[in-house]
Amino acid sequence: MAFKDIYSHNYIRCYHNKPHDNKQNLITKFLQLFTSLTTIWVITALYMLSAWGNSLSVVVITLFLFVVEYKLIKTYTKIKQKKHTDRKKIWMAGNKCLESIDQLNNNEFIKIVKEILINTGGFSKITDNKFKDKAPGIDLIGFFNNVPIAISCKKTDPNIKLTVRYLHEMTNALDKLGYKSGIIVTNGIIGHNTKAIAEKFNKTYALTLLDRYQLVEYARKAKHKIFPSPQVVEQLVIAEEEQKTEEKIPIKNRLIGHRHKALHYFTAAIILVIMYRLIEGVSLFGVIYLLFALINIILGVISIFHGKSNYEVEVIRAINANKKPG
Repeated sequence: MAFKDIYSHNYIRCYHNKPHDNKQNLITKFLQLFTSLTTIWVITALYMLSAWGNSLSVVVITLFLFVVEYKLIKTYTKIKQKKHTDRKKIWMAGNKCLESIDQLNNNEFIKIVKEILINTGGFSKITDNKFKDKAPGIDLIGFFNNVPIAISCKKTDPNIKLTVRYLHEMTNALDKLGYKSGIIVTNGIIGHNTKAIAEKFNKTYALTLLDRYQLVEYARKAKHKIFPSPQVVEQLVIAEEEQKTEEKIPIKNRLIGHRHKALHYFTAAIILVIMYRLIEGVSLFGVIYLLFALINIILGVISIFHGKSNYEVEVIRAINANKKPG
């Protein structure tokens, strides 16, 4: 290699993959958290009741555990959400940078690559290639750690893979210039086959291939203006949040949007009633079981009479997708 790769693999992975958002609204998230904690609380309380038999002590202790569990889950959720938000900001910044790069013409692309490399550690005296007649395909020449290096900039369709032909073009140009080190920079994709062949060339030449995502990382580290600033990224996040707010599915549709949900509600109600029957006598936990069973029965009945059928759901999806239902 002509120089050590300086890009961060963590950032590269973020540029590749858009983080999936949790589409549940706050009420749904709260209900899921509350249900999970309540289930754990009830199971713990039943176990302690069977061991201790003192219902008041059990209620106090398990309620304390309930609060501790809630705090731990909220802390974990907050940390997880921050990591997700950070990954999303990296992806949005990279995506915005790629959009700007893809809109450049060939000369503008070469100019941007030149500016990025000039501001990247180790590179020096990066200039336009004045020997294009002698070495066609080489757009820039310069030095990396005082070693002469040739740079080929391939502005192409972002979905097109770099072919082996460009490797042969680079090595031929290096021979004509008397160089041994070269970089091919593209806004496209570099396939595994091309990378494998480039490794074979590295026995004689020091070749480095930079695809669209690696180029974005170079732009970020060089603090080039084509990579959006944190302020711009924050504006992108706010704009997306506003759009998501407009597209949010109402809680009513989440709870009773489809008739098949009735089966889940009735199943949950039956399980709760069975658990109630397992408790001897009247107790606080028995009342809680019956209360949740009643809520599930009510939601099940509402889902049957007000939920949508499979066909209705398909029609709505087809309308949203501007297609005719099949």
